[in-house]
Amino acid sequence: MSFFKKGSKYSREIISRAYFPQGGQHSRGGEWDTGYINPKNTNDLVVFMNIGIAGRVSDKEWDFDNQYDEKTGLVIWYGKPNRSSSTPQIQKIINNKFEAIHFFARWSHGDDFTYLGVGYVIDYEDGAPVKGKDSTSVEFKVVIRDVAEILPQLETSEISTFAYEKQLENFLEDNWEETIFGDEYDIYEKDGKHGRQFPTGIGPIDLLAISKDSSKFLVIELKRDKAKEAVIGQTAKYITWIEENLASKEQEVKGCIVASEKSSGLSYALQQFPKIEFFKYALNFSLEADNS
Repeated sequence: MSFFKKGSKYSREIISRAYFPQGGQHSRGGEWDTGYINPKNTNDLVVFMNIGIAGRVSDKEWDFDNQYDEKTGLVIWYGKPNRSSSTPQIQKIINNKFEAIHFFARWSHGDDFTYLGVGYVIDYEDGAPVKGKDSTSVEFKVVIRDVAEILPQLETSEISTFAYEKQLENFLEDNWEETIFGDEYDIYEKDGKHGRQFPTGIGPIDLLAISKDSSKFLVIELKRDKAKEAVIGQTAKYITWIEENLASKEQEVKGCIVASEKSSGLSYALQQFPKIEFFKYALNFSLEADNS
């Protein structure tokens, strides 16, 4: 029996108190502040998903690509860093040996978590790269009943963020020739490797392109909302990786950041990185009469 109502919001402390009414077990920096926890003396797993924002593990930021896949209706969830399917707890998750795996999600720091429901793992991938990190995790594909009915109840900003970066990737790939990049570049494709979510030893590049004359590569990093100066370091690392592992000495490697806006810190940081440019995207909405 669940303590929680689908679509309602809960803090970590309130969730803890649902299990321990006499005194919540939540403490700052403890297991309740991580991505998931097995509450003491229960056979439940409580999952805290950050969607579109970086989480923190041991005072370090980790940006897991948790998302809802509208095409399949599945929730894509990443476990803790540096875990594998051989870990006993991961084995228990994979084989659905917990009595219930409760999924909670949030879209901004400081906000409470929205309860999505009980999920069931139907597939997983070992060694999934973590964005911007030289690390891996386990990617789970999860069925959560009625999750598609819960999402429309959320605020519009939360809905868009839930799959926003993927939608931006979809748009750029599907409309590549019409974008500012299409005249000069093609999305990279060679030896079975595709430029979207291009794998590197330090995490996947959102989009990797190569000029039509093959003289230069372009590393494209996408951000859902405002891009901050931290993305410079991430993009610069990918540029260096391509220079050292894929590009020839004659090929130039450049980078660009695509976001809805940039912070003032990023504006200053870009001045020190001439290889990296910033591009602002905008969404247009229009109505027209249909009298047919």
